[in-house]
Amino acid sequence: MAQIALFRPLRIRELEFRNRIVIAPMCQYSAMRSARHSRPNGRSPCGCRVQTGCRAAGISSAVKAAVKIPMVAVGLISGFEQAESIVSTGDADTVTLARGVLYDPHWPWHAAVSLGATVRAPHQYLRCQPHQSRDLFEAE
Repeated sequence: MAQIALFRPLRIRELEFRNRIVIAPMCQYSAMRSARHSRPNGRSPCGCRVQTGCRAAGISSAVKAAVKIPMVAVGLISGFEQAESIVSTGDADTVTLARGVLYDPHWPWHAAVSLGATVRAPHQYLRCQPHQSRDLFEAE
């Protein structure tokens, strides 16, 4: 089975992420938007973020090619297929979720089930695996 792009590991320098879903608290999301707009160069200190609305106009791919740093897609990402498409097409390296996870705290698990992926989970999580998705978790 081909690996789902959203759940592929990502390495940025010494930092390794298990998947390409980042969950941001709302206050951090708001603070980063404010910080980005207040900086003279318009870039956040953590890398380049592009609102997903820009993706439709083809802007995110151009920005990613120009800056050559990891791209994070933010804003109005709600659907599992939408998030997978952003990562699999290379428009961004990760997606950042805020409101979607506030609405559904298990959004990443539901995305894995919907897309046919598995989630590496600590041993303690294996006991809370959903009954209808017995193959969702794999032990670390």
